[in-house]
Amino acid sequence: MPTVRDILNSARDEIANAGIESPRLTAELLLAEVLGCARSELAAHGDVAVTDAQVARLEGFLQRRLRREPVDYIVGSREFYGRRFIVRPGVLIPRPETETIVEICKKRLPRDFAGVALDLGTGSGCLAVTLALEFARLRMIALDVSVDALRVAAENAGALKARVALVCSNWLAAIRRAPVADLIVANPPYVDAADKPGMQPEVRDFEPAVALFGGEGGGTATTRALLPEIRARLRNGGLAAVEFGAGQGAELADAARAIGFTDVELARDLTGLERVLVLRP
Repeated sequence: MPTVRDILNSARDEIANAGIESPRLTAELLLAEVLGCARSELAAHGDVAVTDAQVARLEGFLQRRLRREPVDYIVGSREFYGRRFIVRPGVLIPRPETETIVEICKKRLPRDFAGVALDLGTGSGCLAVTLALEFARLRMIALDVSVDALRVAAENAGALKARVALVCSNWLAAIRRAPVADLIVANPPYVDAADKPGMQPEVRDFEPAVALFGGEGGGTATTRALLPEIRARLRNGGLAAVEFGAGQGAELADAARAIGFTDVELARDLTGLERVLVLRP
């Protein structure tokens, strides 16, 4: 029987020959999932034999990756803010830059914050669940138009024991147009549709377009349409944090001021890029 080391090296070479980046890391992640162990344990078990069934499962994973399916969909999970979240095709894969919203909330809200929070377009539920766990008294409502996404968010809330109410809604349509929320967070689609041909196939061909593309003309159309709806539902003294794409900050800040937000900030992510529109009425 082939060993862990044999299979790992073979998988790495197959991925590298296909021109896919990070072949060693990818091979380790896929094999660790097959073996049911941590990636860090592979080196210590290099001489352990791999069964035919495990080889077959890994080959299935490899074929999916060679078709450029994201590793996170293949293994079915992604880490976000130190926690493991279930992800499946149909929900956006959580990104590290979205963790900026969590950091903003932790800096600007007391730990015993007990207000009503809305997460718009929750997807996997990574923001809603994380905030519900970081703020134990938070009353979190997560909204998404996709029933499939809400199912994944429900699984994540259950697995991580987070108190999150889930609502099927096209953005804020299900929430009455009145000041009802103390916190509103969102990671709306903000990629310019004109950029689609040049995107990585992992993103362009596999992640849900509805969660990626914010329209033509810079990709800000969805966010600009959301801002008045957020303003109408945010209580005085409340906080909103909305993720945006590179180069969109100035336009969105102007749009927010034009509809009555008096406290507008552009917060940077860990790479130093402007990433989140922080708003107070």
